[in-house]
Amino acid sequence: MLIDSNVFIYALNSASPKHQAARLFLRARAGEAVVAHQNILEVTRVMSHPAFPAKLALKIVIKAVEQVVKPMRIIYPNEETYFVYQELIRKYALEGNRVFDVYLAATAITNGIRKIATDDEKHFRVLEEIKVVNPFTSARR
Repeated sequence: MLIDSNVFIYALNSASPKHQAARLFLRARAGEAVVAHQNILEVTRVMSHPAFPAKLALKIVIKAVEQVVKPMRIIYPNEETYFVYQELIRKYALEGNRVFDVYLAATAITNGIRKIATDDEKHFRVLEEIKVVNPFTSARR
């Protein structure tokens, strides 16, 4: 199961009301969870950005991200990823900021991952190729 950036951000941000649930979810799935390189970059960007309410120094963010992803396998785009991305963009006519979600999904698919844990259900539910699990709802899908 691919873990989306928002789950990591909640797990690392102790001020978030979803902090504890995110930490418990990650801990319970440490053996099966994977993280995409894209998620690592997104989490680092968000948590070190001046506009983030709980902004952390870059050095602290890097260390925190390193610790939380340590037990997970990191996946990367491969030679198929861009073509799957193009196919999904065309199929679902997605544009704007949605392209980043589609690229993440394409990275997962081309690495044999068909499930994503995210709080951003609406952006991923449109993709029939990926099953969505929301760690913060009682009705797991």
